[in-house]
Amino acid sequence: MHILFNSRVINLVWLLLIVSPNYSCVQHSANSKSVNNEQKQDLQNQRRESLSEQDSGWHGPSYQALLKAVNRTKKILGVQKEHFFSDSIRKDTFHLVIRGPNLLNSVAIFSIISFKGDEIYHEEFLGSELLGDDDNSNPKHQNSVILKKVKTFFDEENFSTPLDTSLHIDTTTNEDENLNYQVYKDLTGQKYTVSFAYSYGYEGTYWIAYDAKKNHVELLYSMD
Repeated sequence: MHILFNSRVINLVWLLLIVSPNYSCVQHSANSKSVNNEQKQDLQNQRRESLSEQDSGWHGPSYQALLKAVNRTKKILGVQKEHFFSDSIRKDTFHLVIRGPNLLNSVAIFSIISFKGDEIYHEEFLGSELLGDDDNSNPKHQNSVILKKVKTFFDEENFSTPLDTSLHIDTTTNEDENLNYQVYKDLTGQKYTVSFAYSYGYEGTYWIAYDAKKNHVELLYSMD
């Protein structure tokens, strides 16, 4: 993976040192007597900005290292919803679990378990990314935003069948580079398809659907 060596990458390396297993966010929080809330908030904001502004490697090794550095022992909260997805008669179960020492230093684990009991989709991202483009730095406000995003993650309006979407995507042509146009065309030709749209990160929008012919989940749209 090619990454330009600019100030943003230097910041990311510095942040990786902060959340490494030897000097993690959890350990930093445990020594709260030497680090005040304002300093901790600055670290959180810098990490979030550094990730959001990268030109490449958004979900590459550096990002994965940040995810692995989070202490997942504690489950903060979780939501689930049963919904038709891989089958038109039996429902799958959608899960979103937040693990970590606190909401702002957590990992969000999104998975879909089929009616057969198989995991057919799995994605992990930093819990702080549920802040989206909200730039209010007040910790209480940020916690409130994340809680709301978790509770509304599986709102019915995020599901659609047939394949129409409220994402304002032009699906009539293949000009949108974020749209997997061929996959979209293939799925529109199937008798029954349910899609699910969700978002995290500064401008991250994702749209998935189950391909019954291939028996797996397809990513229709991805904008990081």
